[in-house]
Amino acid sequence: MRKKGFFGGTAFVLALMLFSMTAFAAPENRCTTTIGSANHAATGKTECRIATGCSVYITGNCTDGTEVTSSGHGVVATLAVVRAESPREFSAAFSSHFIEYYLQGVYRTYKTSSSAGRN
Repeated sequence: MRKKGFFGGTAFVLALMLFSMTAFAAPENRCTTTIGSANHAATGKTECRIATGCSVYITGNCTDGTEVTSSGHGVVATLAVVRAESPREFSAAFSSHFIEYYLQGVYRTYKTSSSAGRN
């Protein structure tokens, strides 16, 4: 039985790592959550240049304990923006972002989140 040399085994491991990083790489994106309009509006934004679809779901927590939610989706687009408004002030807002894209002909999805606090 022949033993693999140091360089043969190392090359195999490096090739496997390179494939893993390429195959499971997240798309370049910009996902943000902001609170504005004197803390009465929360905005969630998902941007991705290679997306075939993107979604955003936002939850705004008001200072009195109530929640306001909103969602939106962009198809064959690179942008989804959602705005939630309330007569009460938001203390915090949380967004969930979902991106659908193709990488090297393979359909993939990517999920992330963002948040913002009161101004």
